[in-house]
Amino acid sequence: MDNLTYHHPHKSLNFAQSAIKKDAEILYSDHKRPRLQICSIVQGFGSLKPLWILLFIVFANAMAVAQRCSVNILKEKTENGYILFFRTESSSAEAIIKSINWSTGSSDEKIRVNTNGKYCIRIAFDNGCVAEKCLEIGDLGTEPTRCGIDFKKEEQNGRVFICVYSTNPNDEIKEVRWANGSNDRCIPYSSIGSASFCVKVITKNGCELSKCLEGDPPVCKVEIERVIRDNGGIYLRASPGTEGVKSFQWSNGSTERCIPLPSDLKEICVKAFFGNGCIASDCVPTGEACRLEIVRKTDESGNIVLCAETSSVSQNYRIKWSTGDTTKCIRVPTQLKEVCAVAVFANGCEIRKCITLVNTDCKIEIVRKTDDAGNVFLCAVGNSSTAPVRYKWSNGDTTSCIRWDKSVEKYCITAEFRNGCIAEDCIMIDVPGCAVKIVRSTDEKGNIVLCADTGPTDELKRYFWSTGDSTACIKIRPEFKGELCVKVLDSNGCWARDCINIRPEECKIVITQKRDAEGLTYLCAGPLSNTKIRVVWNTGDTSDCIVVKEDGYYCAKAYFPNGCETSACIMVGEDTCKVGIRQARVENGFLLSATARKDASFKYIQWSTNENTQTIFVDKTGEYCVKVELENGCVATACIKVELPSCQVIIVREGNRLFAKTSGEGDKYLEWSTGETTREILITTLTKYCVKYVDASGCVAEACIDLSPRGVKDNNTGEGNNSSSQGDLNTFVEEGIDVFPNPVSDRFYLRANNLPAASYQYQVISSAGQLISQGNIALNDAYSIPLEIDTNSWDSGIYIIRMWSADRIFYSRFMKQ
Repeated sequence: MDNLTYHHPHKSLNFAQSAIKKDAEILYSDHKRPRLQICSIVQGFGSLKPLWILLFIVFANAMAVAQRCSVNILKEKTENGYILFFRTESSSAEAIIKSINWSTGSSDEKIRVNTNGKYCIRIAFDNGCVAEKCLEIGDLGTEPTRCGIDFKKEEQNGRVFICVYSTNPNDEIKEVRWANGSNDRCIPYSSIGSASFCVKVITKNGCELSKCLEGDPPVCKVEIERVIRDNGGIYLRASPGTEGVKSFQWSNGSTERCIPLPSDLKEICVKAFFGNGCIASDCVPTGEACRLEIVRKTDESGNIVLCAETSSVSQNYRIKWSTGDTTKCIRVPTQLKEVCAVAVFANGCEIRKCITLVNTDCKIEIVRKTDDAGNVFLCAVGNSSTAPVRYKWSNGDTTSCIRWDKSVEKYCITAEFRNGCIAEDCIMIDVPGCAVKIVRSTDEKGNIVLCADTGPTDELKRYFWSTGDSTACIKIRPEFKGELCVKVLDSNGCWARDCINIRPEECKIVITQKRDAEGLTYLCAGPLSNTKIRVVWNTGDTSDCIVVKEDGYYCAKAYFPNGCETSACIMVGEDTCKVGIRQARVENGFLLSATARKDASFKYIQWSTNENTQTIFVDKTGEYCVKVELENGCVATACIKVELPSCQVIIVREGNRLFAKTSGEGDKYLEWSTGETTREILITTLTKYCVKYVDASGCVAEACIDLSPRGVKDNNTGEGNNSSSQGDLNTFVEEGIDVFPNPVSDRFYLRANNLPAASYQYQVISSAGQLISQGNIALNDAYSIPLEIDTNSWDSGIYIIRMWSADRIFYSRFMKQ
């Protein structure tokens, strides 16, 4: 035992094992790991010194706990090298391989090798055992097969990609695996990011390679801006710092450029996707980052006082009330029902809060009383323990009781209590003995006629329509939809009221023309809705369908169950096969539109300019013709002579301003109907505006635009002696749309500037006058509308986009890169 030393524990263990082999009993725990029964070992070495006994126990226990495992590398010959794989052995039958690591960096069970060298593998098991093995390969020849890969940038459809390729011209890539899981040879350059990005490939020659590159994505930027609309609403707008943005993606799922400020998120983020493959993002805090509360108080005089209180970390803020005040606390006028405040914090956060001043804790009621003389009085009675301190009636009185004026139908009162509470009440004064009913009909032009029918009476009456009219009957457009009401006051002070809900589809008929197998022509009148109607034709027939015996003008009058009466007409014969041309002046030219009867629709259109759209743009003097085929098989032709004036003036509206755009041989004189002589004037009232222009040669041109609510858009009278009387020269032209991004690189958006929601037609025209694209677009309340047009094939240059509805035209210019 003297040969056992502390520096040779393995020799000591070998000796100890041989000495106690018979006495050691191997046991197994619940985890199937062996341990030694040490008691017999101690008995066998009773003569050893205590220190050597302790050392022996430690080494023996460590030997018992250690697991035995091994690995062997096997190889299989291929055409270009070997396939290496392994086999393992472990003392524990239930041991599981935890990790595989080849010296090539692979973690697969098999690897391909085609060069001489030393290849090693390291296997780790779940029980803690680790096995290693190496294999030397030297029979693959002195010239190893050339293997290598590299990266290069490629542009595809306007986007930048990074591609992997083999550096051996006699080899090519067979399999690809990028770090993001893609198996494509090329991936968008924006996928790389700013960190290293790796790829693994297998080539056809059997090379198994990996390579990484550092990201260097294109530079792009987007920032989130806060915008407060006129109505006080707070919106977030994504503003790209560079051009070429294709789309946006907000963290709340929206894809619009501008979104309302969310109140349920602590933070909102946006990503901007650019045409070059670059992706930029920005985030801002929302409502949780800044808090604002409006606290209601009452001063010693009973006045309502509102104070803006904040619990935000950023205590530095600016406040602006809807009353115009900018102080922290304000005294509120009694007539206000709601007060709002907007706080702007130093960290850029903006928040808006409102408070309703009408309190349900107090109540006021108008009670009707009559004195001995028969006079009617209205008195305000409160139900609160505190009496009102102020009264304000709708007629201006400030007393608690007022005398009823029979010419007034409705009275309201606002009462303010000492505790700051505000209550309201209204009362309608009904006098029996009078009534009114709205009767609906249709005139010969299709307009809806509404009349207030009060029955047979000799009393004088006054009419008050919700449209502002004061006549017994009013006319409204056929496409009007909504509710209209009328109030009638007779000479006895009696009020009567009635309302009607107008739905165009409920009071409209369509006449269709059909031909049977025997050649007979039928006309059938039917409603747009599933309503039973009674029909009377101008021929005296009362059936829904009639047989046409001769060419002529046929009309049908329909009576609906709701009292509506409407008519429709159709021309049978030569007049049903006509086409007209409508002419509208725009800047630098005219829009020509093919028109037909309202009951006819186009099947085919061919202009003399070889264009096939219903509307075309012309900028040269000459004769233009159109040939059309209608759905009923009719073919018609029309021509119009267009003379471009030597001078012209166009009125363009942009927001609350009007611009006079002129062309001619130098300016000599320009004057608006308001007396102003500048090219730009401010719209001060909704009325009719005209402008007169004279160029240096003496050519005179005039243009008008009617902005009144019921106004009809007037025409440019054109130019001195060169005016043309052909067509309808509608010149209500506005620059009401913006194109962004501008210049355009790929897809672009239209941003509407207060345009009415409607269905519009659009055309994109190049600077050479060539029609590039056309179609229809539905304009709603969205902040921006994407046009799904592929611009990749367009030439670089200036383009014009025009949009028009039945009576309005809008346009904008943009550049294609």
